[in-house]
Amino acid sequence: MSTEWEQIRTTEVQEKYDPIVRNILRDKADAWRHDYYKETSTGYDVHVAKSQQEVNRYKTAIKKYDASLKKITEALDAAEKPPTDPKVKALTQKELDELEVEYTEMYKLKCEQMVLLDGAEKTVQEWRWKQYVQKKRVELLQTIRNTFMVDGDAEYMARGVTWVEEYISTMRETMS
Repeated sequence: MSTEWEQIRTTEVQEKYDPIVRNILRDKADAWRHDYYKETSTGYDVHVAKSQQEVNRYKTAIKKYDASLKKITEALDAAEKPPTDPKVKALTQKELDELEVEYTEMYKLKCEQMVLLDGAEKTVQEWRWKQYVQKKRVELLQTIRNTFMVDGDAEYMARGVTWVEEYISTMRETMS
């Protein structure tokens, strides 16, 4: 990270980030009471949680379908055992046909859930990346603020704010 912090010294301050610089200066003027960038929660936390719940619902449904498929398979296997086997369970042809149809339907439903799970897992990954980027931004701004608290170098702080925002901007671009 030291290489990045050295890059701050050569970063040109951009006016569009002045509100952040003013927040830090306001924090200093108010004896560092505000600490605007200490919060670790993000605007994406709820999205991550909701999409993770969706993933969990699909996984639960898949487990239920797997359990049903296992029972059907066991019943079909028991029907194929020799009549002398104590675990044999005789089934009529109609019952066998019904079990096979039920197996096919359950398997289709399981496959649908698996496709939905795949999409939901991708959504979770996207939300987690956005959450990470937002957390990283706040952590870096907090570090800039804390450095300014110690050294009082407002120019370096302003350069640091610009560097952080530009760095985060490149991270956001990788999301697209």
